[in-house]
Amino acid sequence: MTAHLGESWGLDRILDDLSEKPTEGYTKVYNRHTNSVEEIKLTRLNRLSLALTGEVEVGERTYPGWTGYLPFFVYTGSIYGNKIKFLDYRHGNGRLDCDIPKD
Repeated sequence: MTAHLGESWGLDRILDDLSEKPTEGYTKVYNRHTNSVEEIKLTRLNRLSLALTGEVEVGERTYPGWTGYLPFFVYTGSIYGNKIKFLDYRHGNGRLDCDIPKD
């Protein structure tokens, strides 16, 4: 399922998608790279680490047009008071952004 990021970033649509119950054993996250909501499987240790530190590495990914792989992280952030789980790679200086990029 992909949330279109139109007016107001489509935040209401994204929050609706994230609030739907995920498949058992999975967690719904907002993928900042693809601008979509997806389900990702987290181990018990991953869930504990996410709860304690606010982030957890979930493996390496590559996308069309990339020349290699980057480690991706699930991390928590908030937008306008709404707690959201994000999926993204670290940007400059190890930064994990907590916003929804515009189209």
